[in-house]
Order: sequence, then C-alpha cells, then structure tokens
Amino acid sequence: MNLIFRRFVYIFFIIIFLLAAPAAVLYTMGYRYNFSAGRVQKTGLMKITSVPKDADIYLNGIKYEKSQTPAKIEYLLPGDYEIKISKDGYHDWQKKLAVYENGTTFAEKIILWKKNQPEKIEATTTAWSASDDGNKVALGQDNIVKILNISSGLLGETEGGDITKSAELPEGTRINKISFSPNSKKILIDSTVSGKKQYWLHALDWQKPLQLPTTFSGFKFNQKDSELYGFNTSGIFLIDSARLATKQLLRANDIKDILPDSDLIYLVNGKTLDIFETTKNNRTNIEELSCTDCRLEKIVSSKLFTFDDAYKKMSIIDLARKKKTTSFEAKGIDVLNDNSVMFYGDWEIFVYDFDKESPELITRMGEAVLAACWHPKARHLFFSTKDKIKVIELDNRELRNIIDISEGKNHSSLRFDRIGNILYSNSDNGIEKLKLQ
Repeated sequence: MNLIFRRFVYIFFIIIFLLAAPAAVLYTMGYRYNFSAGRVQKTGLMKITSVPKDADIYLNGIKYEKSQTPAKIEYLLPGDYEIKISKDGYHDWQKKLAVYENGTTFAEKIILWKKNQPEKIEATTTAWSASDDGNKVALGQDNIVKILNISSGLLGETEGGDITKSAELPEGTRINKISFSPNSKKILIDSTVSGKKQYWLHALDWQKPLQLPTTFSGFKFNQKDSELYGFNTSGIFLIDSARLATKQLLRANDIKDILPDSDLIYLVNGKTLDIFETTKNNRTNIEELSCTDCRLEKIVSSKLFTFDDAYKKMSIIDLARKKKTTSFEAKGIDVLNDNSVMFYGDWEIFVYDFDKESPELITRMGEAVLAACWHPKARHLFFSTKDKIKVIELDNRELRNIIDISEGKNHSSLRFDRIGNILYSNSDNGIEKLKLQ
C-alpha cells in the first residue's frame, strides 16, 4: 500500500467521522429527519396508561409491538397520531393526539369499559332516590319501599346489589317520590291515595313509617342537620317527628317551595326568592323568581340551584352576591363535590366547575337525554337516551369519545357505586346492575 493510498484512506475516514459524529450525537439527543417537514426535528414522547393495564397500543393503525400499557413511547416525530387502546372484552378507546418537539404527550389513566350485559335484580319502580352517602338507593314500588344496597365492596364491605324491604304503606297507596335526608338515615315519601296527596316520614331503623299531617302542602329536610320542615298557606313550620308537634317559624301565604339550610330558610313566595333567618326572625328578598312549578333543589358552595319543572328551566342563584347569575334549559343535576356539578336538559349536558366563569357545554344530542350522572373518578359522564346508556369522556382534546355501553328501554335513573365499578339503573326492564370494571 503506497503513501498516497494510505493518505486517501486516512482522510476518507476523517471525513466520515466528521460527518457521522454530529449525526450520531443528534440521534442520541432525540433528533430525527422528518421527511414530511423536510428538516431535522427534535422528537417527542408519549406516555400511555390504562385501567385495566396490559392493553394493546396502536399508532396510526399499526400495533406497537414493544410494549402494552403502561408504556412510554420515545422518539416520535412531531405530528398528529391516531391512538387506539384495545383489550379483549373491553370497548376500544381512540383519539387523535399531537406530539410536539421535545415534549411529552400524556394519555394516562384511560378507562376501558367492560363489554357486559346488565343483570336484572328487581322489577321496575315508580320512585328512585340515591342517598348522599353513596351507599344506597330507595325504591318505590306501588305501596312498598325497598332499599337497594350499592356499597362498593371496599374496606371489607360486601359488593352491592342486594335489596331489602324497608317500609309498607297502606294498600291502595302509590309512591310518587322519595327523598333521602342529608345524613342518609331518613326518607321522605310523597304518595297519593284515592287521588289525595299524602306524605310519610321513615327512618331506616324504624319498624313502620310515620304519616305526616295532611294540612301541609310540602316538606323538606334541612341540608345541614336533617331536621324536617313543612309549609302550607299559613307559613313554614318545624316538625318534631318524635311527637308530631309543629312549631310555626314564619307566616306567609303564597309559598311554592322551601329549602332549609342550617339556621337559614330559602323560600319562593309568590314571584320572589326570600331568605328567612330563624335565629333573628328576619326575612329579606334575594331575587325575583317567577316560576310555575318551583323546586329549590340544592345549595352547593353558596350557589342555589332552582328548577321550574313546568318549563324544564334551571336558574343558578349566587347567594354570596344575592343575585341570579344564569339560567339554562335543564331538568336534573348531579353533584360531584363542593366544586363541580353536572346538569342536563333534554338535549344538552353541562359541567359547571366553580373555578371557571361559566358552565361548559359537554355535548349536544340529537335524541332526548333521560338521565345522567357522574362517574366517581370525575373523568366521564354517563347518560341515557330512549334505548341506550352512553358514556362520554371529559378529555376535550380532539373529539370527546362517546361509547354505547348498554341497550335497554327508558333508563330513567342512573347511579354508580362509590368506586365506579358498577352502574345501577332503572328502566322499563326493571332495576339493573351492570359491571363495567
């Protein structure tokens, strides 16, 4: 080998090194050539986890062979990726997500819903009321009250689904509505017999319910201490359930509904919303509130939710500022916690996060919404239409996934156990139990 050739080889390898070394350094730093963009770009990564785990991952229709969930997928070129998470026996999850240069895209705690058939556990009911403690549902069947246990199975609890008879009203009575007290220990029963309205009070540890005086047009539990109050054309009364004695607290002659809250009582009197301070015997006007069929539903973080059931309208009253903030077409509400509620009308579902200025529209449907509820993990809403139960995710990146979970006619009520594994519903087919996790 002559000198010229040796010099040529020497220079050649130097050139190769000078060219390859930067490329190798860039490669190890996560840079790749993007043929679509026509330039070198820093890659990103994607973290994917699911419940349950060990689900298959597909990127743009191609299965990711290196790992199942949970996975950290590195060196992805910037751009949009069609992600699909799939597991046998579960509904697929799909979404288009963007990957950015030197960034991490998260698709974490994706819940995969089990493909399952509901189990009928009881005949259909005329009344349904879920307790605030999340452990039970009161069911009304003609003149019988039953309690459905929906315990989650956590902390030594048995899994829910068993039903026990709690109270029996006289023959010929029809139960229209049941309301739990805030401490979940008592129920107020709204019934009719021979076309006349009749109310009953029943504690879950009593042997039989107590018939309330027929001189009252309505009753409400205090939101704080579960004391019972009644109202009629004469005013508002505190009811002593032990002796069935009554104590008049306020005189008024046009009360449409009340909502006691500690030592305050909110009342719709005529066309105004008033507040009565029981300790000071003082009554003041808050806001004009004209409604045909008024219902003071609930107070959450100093916000009063009122409904006009005749027109399916809901108003939100800011009690701190003593003014109505907004109104919506709505017929039902479900409270997640002190900071978030969901409400729905026939065609729309909203979520109201009190940290935000106004409620957020989650979906608008082409078929009527019959009932809706939160999933306890606060990442999904479940709702029913005429013949289906659906779930919609709250992740608003790209489009929100909506999945048909179950079929059935007219699911009028929905409620999860506390952990969110089992959905209970009331439909034309009866009371059903659906395991989704």
